[in-house]
Amino acid sequence: MIELKITQTVTEDALTIQLPENLKGKAVEITIKEIDTVEQKRQTLQALLLSGPTWTDEQHQVYLEAKTHFEAWK
Repeated sequence: MIELKITQTVTEDALTIQLPENLKGKAVEITIKEIDTVEQKRQTLQALLLSGPTWTDEQHQVYLEAKTHFEAWK
């Protein structure tokens, strides 16, 4: 089974897809879905990171102390 993924920008109401020779005469399934742009992906990631959990100053200090302790093992 062959899977072919093509990304195109839609400029008209029809798309033309060039398929490999070995698909001639075979049944295929075509799925079309809208994808996010790079800017949309960046905004989604930024929103996720900004809404995520954060450390208190005390938790960060405990982390730094533990990090120092573990680095001493090297």
